[in-house]
Amino acid sequence: SQELGDITIYNTDNSGLCYNQVNCIELGPNNELWVGTENGLNVLEENGTWLLYDALSSQLSSNTLVDLKIP
Repeated sequence: SQELGDITIYNTDNSGLCYNQVNCIELGPNNELWVGTENGLNVLEENGTWLLYDALSSQLSSNTLVDLKIP
């Protein structure tokens, strides 16, 4: 068993997360958290800022992300 310490649950009510159904999560090279949802891609930067990428505002072909691979 591991001691996880404090855990923060992020959802659309308390964060910039665009959708509560999370399909995939990756940790980026700069400690940013990439979160793929049914409604776009969110990035939680190390400074606490949420970014949103979706089919309307970026080059994503679909808002539904089911897999991420961060180089």
